[in-house]
Amino acid sequence: MSKMDLEMPNDERESASGLLRNSEVPEYWVNRMASGQLVNDSFDVLSYLEAATHDIFNELLESTYIAKVTQDRPCPQGLTEHALVKGGCACNQVDGTPGLPTGYKVRRVMRVEDAKMWQRYVRMRDTIRENRQELQPLKRLQPKVDTQDVIDRYPDVFQPLEDDLNEVYLWHGTFVRAALSIAADNFDVNLSGENRGTMYGKGLYLGESSTKADEYAKDEPGGYYEGAYVMMLCRVVLGEYFYTTERDENAGDHIESGEYDSTIGDRRASANTFREFVVYDADHVYPEYVVLYNRIFKDDDMEDWNRICKLPYHMELPVYWTNFHRDPRQESFDEHYAVQARTRKALQSLVLNSMRGNSKLERVRRVENSKVWLGYVDFKVSLKEKLHREAQEEASLETPASKEVDPLVIPPDDDYNYGGCILLCGCGFCCFWIPLVFWLGAQNISTDTCEWKHLGNFMKIVSIVTLVAQGAFLVGEHYFFKCGSSIGMNTRSCWRRRVIANVVPPITMLAICCWGLSQASRITVDNCRIADNRVNPVPAVIAITVILLVWFSLTGCCTFLIWLGDDGSGDTRGIGTVSALRKNLFQKEVRCVPAEEMDGDAEAGHVTTFQCLKELRVDGKIDEALWIENLENSLNENMLWHGTTKEAAEAIVHNDFRIPDNPKHGFRFGKGAYFAEDLDKSLSYAPNENGIQFVLLCRVTCGQYYYTESDFEGDAHEKAEAEHKTCVLANPEGAGPR
Repeated sequence: MSKMDLEMPNDERESASGLLRNSEVPEYWVNRMASGQLVNDSFDVLSYLEAATHDIFNELLESTYIAKVTQDRPCPQGLTEHALVKGGCACNQVDGTPGLPTGYKVRRVMRVEDAKMWQRYVRMRDTIRENRQELQPLKRLQPKVDTQDVIDRYPDVFQPLEDDLNEVYLWHGTFVRAALSIAADNFDVNLSGENRGTMYGKGLYLGESSTKADEYAKDEPGGYYEGAYVMMLCRVVLGEYFYTTERDENAGDHIESGEYDSTIGDRRASANTFREFVVYDADHVYPEYVVLYNRIFKDDDMEDWNRICKLPYHMELPVYWTNFHRDPRQESFDEHYAVQARTRKALQSLVLNSMRGNSKLERVRRVENSKVWLGYVDFKVSLKEKLHREAQEEASLETPASKEVDPLVIPPDDDYNYGGCILLCGCGFCCFWIPLVFWLGAQNISTDTCEWKHLGNFMKIVSIVTLVAQGAFLVGEHYFFKCGSSIGMNTRSCWRRRVIANVVPPITMLAICCWGLSQASRITVDNCRIADNRVNPVPAVIAITVILLVWFSLTGCCTFLIWLGDDGSGDTRGIGTVSALRKNLFQKEVRCVPAEEMDGDAEAGHVTTFQCLKELRVDGKIDEALWIENLENSLNENMLWHGTTKEAAEAIVHNDFRIPDNPKHGFRFGKGAYFAEDLDKSLSYAPNENGIQFVLLCRVTCGQYYYTESDFEGDAHEKAEAEHKTCVLANPEGAGPR
């Protein structure tokens, strides 16, 4: 038996102080085992729900949808004159552009299981019962909330409610990172009203209609969550509620007096819109579910959406991280956490199932490093792009050459795209003669030309500025063509920047030319002598202006052709929908050939660690941090072992892997970082340091395998690169260990 230190992803959060009773915890929570006993009383996890439950939440979104608009829905065009228009701005009307969303599609659902937060909620519910039991029975909600019918049909997903306390499930719309912060730390009443004001005082506003909640949801333009919106489905105990049909910013005073516990603002009765539910203490609410979704608009292709929604949506950071709610591109962190007992037990099971011997875990830490993680995520995005390009090229090769083309049919979008790109690049490069001609012409102009001695200098300035503008324009266009795939920018953001690139240079050049023309126009014809080496400045400046405007017009036409090639679901209509670039990237599943298919026997050869995690998941013996749902199986993402020294392990977790030129153990299968599915194999590279061996359990995106059964192949990495493979899968003599 050996002892190991393990570096891997999990955390230890605050305890509920042992006060949580087992009977109070919903039976379907993962932290309440089938036996009815709590796993522990200090759990605090955010975990993915299985994709099969998405239909339930889609049904709930659909059943609570009402095709109505209020002034609280922001104008999608961002027009200030459309802000706070009674009945909503024209862009949001059913027949507007892009119009009111016609529905919503769930992409991912996460459940919040927080012992301390749940304990406070239960305590508040008990307090309301105690305070009201001596009084007359609470008046029941009439009519019942719109969420009730669907909630009652699925007791395995929604804990039965205490109707006598007016306990309900309600929606709360916000943006993704705010929802994740709420899941981590609960609501903050002090922040209420920052989004849309406080019609009923400073409190937490919730709604029964998904349409109303969606008015407050925001995506993240230019960021990871662009096109993704979020609603939180919360358990809310209303107790005795203050009912009003009018605006009342002092409604909270009724709650402070103890007369009521909450407020219901019935705008459905007074304005034919929605009811709003307001509580003034965060403990009245338990944010149980985080529902990530996309907006659907009237012109969207539902077949595309159905295909998109079948693909797993992964959050930017693992949801089991302590820092899961932070923005890693804005807040850097490098932190380590001791794992909880349950995670440690699951890891011990994984250790025993992925080795022939017997090892005992000595210490386990989870590594949360934003810099290393972002590098890993960016690699996965680039791999997806590469796989999609290859799939498109393969599909184009399989297209029959003899297929007849209807001359009346508009050419495919890509024809416009490619044509526009070719013309734009050709126009840009060919037009580099413009500044050259200006410069050469300036050399032949005498300093006393028609009393304007600076015409030559003016033409030199124009030539330099034109050269810089053309270079910046071409580089900028190249960036904009790729912006969606590189940073998640949608077509709206792309085109906003394209407009700047197309408009700012000609305006700048036009301003310079107008200034030059104003200088030249001061010269009288009588004083202007046309000689062999003298030029009339007025026609010269006009000619320069015309040439520049023609050039920029041509580039504008090229960009217009590219616009015709863009997916219509992007900027032109669906502002707020999934961007065309991102949609094109993720709407079709790309699948790397898995390891078990490399040797021709699909029944065997599964990655050992993945198979172990899968079996432990089925048996319910594994922690959320190790669920296979966290991995992108289509990219051959696996949890693999890497044995090393303590010093090297510390360097890796802080600064990522480094590929040495002259490794200690050589490059048996080419240059790279080596991982193993077999723990014994990894431990052979981990020296015994005072009775302890150090091993890293790493998330590894393998992508497409270059498979070899050679015992030694020092140039394997070069062969893999030549075949456009991502990594080497070495299976010596076909018998392993791999």
